[in-house]
Amino acid sequence: MFRGDVFRLKGRYSLLNFCVCLLFIRNFRPIVTMRLLHYCSSRKSMYVFTFILKLCHQFFCWSAAIDFPSRVRAGEGLCITHGWGLVINPHAQIGSNVTLFHGVTLGARHIVSSDGRTLISAPIIEDEVWIGPHAVIVG
Repeated sequence: MFRGDVFRLKGRYSLLNFCVCLLFIRNFRPIVTMRLLHYCSSRKSMYVFTFILKLCHQFFCWSAAIDFPSRVRAGEGLCITHGWGLVINPHAQIGSNVTLFHGVTLGARHIVSSDGRTLISAPIIEDEVWIGPHAVIVG
């Protein structure tokens, strides 16, 4: 579940590298809690653990100064470099081995159709993408 993310940061996966990333890399913690929440969402018996994880996810996002909803679908190997000011819409999809720098915004575009329904168009980031500082990608 975390192998690709740790490999992107440390060059190889080991339990020691995972613990080092978890303890010392503030942008790694929201990724871990997001993946754990996705894992727990498919298991109804873990609802108490899910509540605690959601609180941890909010705290870790706050401490990293990013807006990274737990509902975001991201492939393995996600790397958030620096992270300050990162904003991601909950409907966005992120592929594998994607690097996001500080100030990146992945936003949604809301379209009101003629019958009054609101359609949400969020970006889909493919695999192996590098998104530089202060990039804005909407819809």
